[in-house]
Amino acid sequence: MPGSPSFDLSPVAQGIAVQAAPVIVARYAPGSENTYTVISNIRCLRIDYREGPEPPVARFQYVLDNNLEVILGWPSRFEKLWPIDAQGNYVVLNDDRLVVLTADPEGNPVVLFDGFAEVPQIDVAAAGQNVSFVAVGVAIRLWDDVIKTRVQRQASSVTVVDGSSDVTVQLPCRFNPSNTSIGSEGGYIGNCVPSDSFTESERSDDSFPVFLDPLISERGADKTSYWFVSDALSYLISVHESPQDEGGAPYVLYPEIASLETALSCQPPPDDGMLSKGDAESSNIKIRDYDCTNRAVPEAMAELLRYCGFVMVFYTDTYTDGTPETHLKVVRRDALASQKPKLLYLNALGSTQLDLTTNNVTQLHLARDSNAIMNQWVVETAVEQFEITVTLAPGFTKNATDATGDNRKKFFKSNLTSATADERRMYRWWIADECADGHYDMESASFVTGKSLDLTAIWPDGDKGAKTYVDRYRPGSNTLISKAESGEPLKAILQVKKGQKSSDPMLVTDPDDPGDSSWITIPHGVGWKLLKDRLGIEVTTNDPDDFTTGASHALTGQAVPKIKACTDVASPASDADNFALRLTTVIEGDQTLAAEAKKRKASPTKFARERRIDGKDHFQYCAIAKGSIYYETQTDINGDMSDGSSPLVMRDDTKAAVTHAQQLRSAHEFPTLAGSATIPFITDYYQIGDRVQIVKGRNASLQINVGVDQGEAPSFPWITAFAWDFQGDKQQTILQFSDRRAEPQGV
Repeated sequence: MPGSPSFDLSPVAQGIAVQAAPVIVARYAPGSENTYTVISNIRCLRIDYREGPEPPVARFQYVLDNNLEVILGWPSRFEKLWPIDAQGNYVVLNDDRLVVLTADPEGNPVVLFDGFAEVPQIDVAAAGQNVSFVAVGVAIRLWDDVIKTRVQRQASSVTVVDGSSDVTVQLPCRFNPSNTSIGSEGGYIGNCVPSDSFTESERSDDSFPVFLDPLISERGADKTSYWFVSDALSYLISVHESPQDEGGAPYVLYPEIASLETALSCQPPPDDGMLSKGDAESSNIKIRDYDCTNRAVPEAMAELLRYCGFVMVFYTDTYTDGTPETHLKVVRRDALASQKPKLLYLNALGSTQLDLTTNNVTQLHLARDSNAIMNQWVVETAVEQFEITVTLAPGFTKNATDATGDNRKKFFKSNLTSATADERRMYRWWIADECADGHYDMESASFVTGKSLDLTAIWPDGDKGAKTYVDRYRPGSNTLISKAESGEPLKAILQVKKGQKSSDPMLVTDPDDPGDSSWITIPHGVGWKLLKDRLGIEVTTNDPDDFTTGASHALTGQAVPKIKACTDVASPASDADNFALRLTTVIEGDQTLAAEAKKRKASPTKFARERRIDGKDHFQYCAIAKGSIYYETQTDINGDMSDGSSPLVMRDDTKAAVTHAQQLRSAHEFPTLAGSATIPFITDYYQIGDRVQIVKGRNASLQINVGVDQGEAPSFPWITAFAWDFQGDKQQTILQFSDRRAEPQGV
């Protein structure tokens, strides 16, 4: 297809011949006197390794021969091998641990595979019979159990790091749970112990995090931390250790905890430049709400790593005594991977001499698909949130006769069963009129229409006078961005000022005005509630004239004046009976964070192919406008007091959102290169995660990005799987290429 070049290299005319490596199948009994017992009637056909949470898989076949049964006692018929209760030294039973061994040029043992026999199969036909089975790598033991608890620190002992205050509880293992509240704890909340309070590890000098009640942040002094991907991996490695075999060795060796933060850091390239080891800014990756309860540990690890753009690999190594070791390795998937790219070898066209040092490929199939490129990403975030103080005006037209006794009773809530919508609002709705529906101006004694609340003080006009907000309904929030000294978010505040008439609603913009002591706070929820569909409040008492009781405020001790919401508006006895209301709440803006990763020059297409991803549930911007009554009492995210003019920014997730966009761009900005290469002998030189640079001899570069001459670090395809094939009369290593990097998930 267009934009998808490919080629196939057919096998060369003369086969490249090398001496076959010995391949032995043996039972493995760790901790016993006879560690290996060779099973001579078993042939290994193929061993496959793949990236991701997939243990290696090996396929075996019995040698069935009547003569060998007579001479050596090898079973030659399937009925002696297939039954689940079959017995004998030459029978492999379910869960037998098998090791496939070869030798290096010096005769030292090399382990190719270590796993458990699991899937027997028979094939009987007229031409003969065949008995085979599949074994799965020992890493499969990590799937024997799932995550069903979590380890949490006692809230009363946050700083105790010796493990004595860590308790295993039957609660979900959920990192950074999402939270719909507004402010610094909105979007998602951290439920990890602070970095200086990690639990000391018994197995090394490393320390690891555990869970902590997120509400502990409301105590002020004690703070929780967010989980980062490296932290979550450290937790899983430390709390859910690998099961051990009969010899006391772990089935899987995990990476060192101390290496995870560096290995899993995001190093996105600059938007206006090239990616090189010198200018890539490193940052840790914060997890978005992720629950790994009821998942196997390797599955949870793989999902967390995908979010970073990395992958995990199981690989088998040989210990110094010749016994097997299975490791879990984290593989980087960007051009900053530290391991040097490897080469494939194929003699130049026209060569007449066979040289094994310059040839190791007999088949090569490659396809580079540029149609899958997505090189520009935008993360959609929540709209801005601002805490404001706004004066309110009646959302109805008053009538002086409504204050008389009999007329006033029709405005009792108990008498509104059959009332119209307008009648239900009478003497109950005080609004900010953000959509110019109309409000009553007590100063001019007129109903004003066509005049909406001016919000340019917090959202000024943009370039060339362009509006940055639209007139729309903006219901207030019961939770404020401001916090009490204890750290608990404050609630929406309604205040009253006697002796002042309500006029047009407007934002309070003078930072000194909120300190006016003549404004008295009406206790939260006492006789009023926020309107659900617009900015304003509703009087909830049965009789509007019982709006407040005149009692002292429970918290401040101030005397709250009695307000007759019907009488004092319809026909006040004197100027002193007039009153004005103002509300402190949080409203939404119309702009989101600038979380974009633009196309880079290194992407090998001249077109910007943009994609967007939803991050509205996690990334926020929250600020306190300078007119809020709490503006002077709060500190911003840096701990600084207000400057008297600028908003107090309490939360700004721009950097985190941009990092997410950059990770997505890094994962998709280059074309997919898929294919395979066949090497006509067994080699462990090429491993999963290795980058392949060039077909040496033909100078056929496999590079998939551009701009190297301008300083861009080259990017090459990766080996994502390989197989050792012993079938027939040949041995070969088959490499699978794919540049399809793991797409970051919503974790």
